[in-house]
Amino acid sequence: MLLRRGTIYCAIILAALIPTCLYLASESLSLAMFIASAGVTASMNGLVTLRQGLNRASGRLIWGQAPNELFRPFATIVGYAVAASTVTSNISGAFATLLASALTPGLIIFSPTSIPTSRDEPRTPSPDSRMFSRSANSLLVIAGVASAVERVYPMILATVGNSGDVAIFAVAMRVIQLGMFGQALGIFMYSPPLAAALVGGVATQASAAIARRIRIVGAACALPVAAACLLAPRQLEAAFGHELDLRVPLIFVTVAILCQCLTGPSQASLIMGAREDSVAKAYVTSYVIGLIVFSFVPLAPANSAPAAVVTTYLAWSILQLASTRRIFGRFI
Repeated sequence: MLLRRGTIYCAIILAALIPTCLYLASESLSLAMFIASAGVTASMNGLVTLRQGLNRASGRLIWGQAPNELFRPFATIVGYAVAASTVTSNISGAFATLLASALTPGLIIFSPTSIPTSRDEPRTPSPDSRMFSRSANSLLVIAGVASAVERVYPMILATVGNSGDVAIFAVAMRVIQLGMFGQALGIFMYSPPLAAALVGGVATQASAAIARRIRIVGAACALPVAAACLLAPRQLEAAFGHELDLRVPLIFVTVAILCQCLTGPSQASLIMGAREDSVAKAYVTSYVIGLIVFSFVPLAPANSAPAAVVTTYLAWSILQLASTRRIFGRFI
């Protein structure tokens, strides 16, 4: 049911996109290409994410990760090479993104999507439509806030600061993502057994052991990155040509990495335990707190956005960790 609904939603986006782009093409080809790229990318992301999720749930980890994480970046590189030789420079980026987004579902559509079940096992009943809608709405809020943290702050910085401030924020976010790579990998690898350990949404000793492994994998990646941010900021600046002053932003980055590392698989556990609403509430509350810091704390633009992101991550960590302790006790 989830795959069918997702496909319908994506088809609606594409159906609205075609006449819109045809109309805009007569006015501005670059704008039409940009809208087409954004719309196709949004709809294809939905299809790819759903199909990858089904494959991860059935234990097909390669099909559950490779299309979006390996094939799409490769297709984007090829897209830029093709765009450079076929279209004008003002639309080359949008054209390359459009090409990569259009090619990716061509791979994922051939992937297996069914979850193997034994004939002797009872079939899982279809979820209640109201429960599905509530979960979907919560996940939509979560995705929207997560996207806003990375996308809205640069847009604001572009109006109140300069290109250097936007670049500093982009570097800070990439370093945070690098520090959190281990935890993301641990959650990806251990999500199926963690979901199985959360029997009926109740945590067990098995789930506690899995959560501990995820934290260890996350710490193995986060601690070296955090140490580099604190002890070698000049060397990190050198990687970007000494043109960016990263000393203060890297302190904020370190706090964000350590906060998320300590939180561990709290978010994944809440979502798999059908507590998406708790995660959504934590996201909205944290983002509002971050916006308050961004708007009212007197910092230079280059430092205000990283400080707001750190505040958001810190609030995420506290609220989600509190929810997991309240719901699952000491098992997460």
